[in-house]
Amino acid sequence: QVHDVAIAGDVAMLAAGAGGVEVVRLYPEFELLQRCPTDGFAVAVAAVGELACVAEFEGGMSVWRMSPSGHLQRLGCYQPEGRIVRDVVVPAPGRYALVRLDMSILDIVDLSNPANPARVYRDKRGGFLYHVADELLDGESAVALWQLGGLWAYNLYGSEPLSEPFPIYTERIGMAGAALVDDCIVVPNAGRLHLFRRDDARW
Repeated sequence: QVHDVAIAGDVAMLAAGAGGVEVVRLYPEFELLQRCPTDGFAVAVAAVGELACVAEFEGGMSVWRMSPSGHLQRLGCYQPEGRIVRDVVVPAPGRYALVRLDMSILDIVDLSNPANPARVYRDKRGGFLYHVADELLDGESAVALWQLGGLWAYNLYGSEPLSEPFPIYTERIGMAGAALVDDCIVVPNAGRLHLFRRDDARW
């Protein structure tokens, strides 16, 4: 069973649960290139450039390098003690992975040394962590949607990287996720689209 897909050029990586990670060529014909076993249950995958990260539940978050031919090589693993890795997002340019642990913890992990990924920040806002957007706000900050805390941004590449996160909207705003469109954060909720910027909110 496929739980998540990441596209890298003309190939796709599939998080295939107990089947590990599969790499398939999409063009010009669909072709299975590789099956890679994982230590845990592969539930999410993210790819940026030649690096890919896989969320493996009890197996932690594994880091892989993909060759131009689509061959995967396992490089390292981030293993938070006593935690389950449920999701991973790696926004471009790909230095940091944002990792959802259990249901309500966000870890920011530095991938500069992919053989030894290291946590540089941990956050817990209250309630569940619903979603982390795939892209960065203003090219600098990751955006997370929390059950009780609303929308928060995490400075990864700006003038004060890895400083305290800043609030965008601190009320409950649904659980359907968040996407970035130009300079706006779009959150669907109760049949409406809510549009947010850093300093204002519009319905």
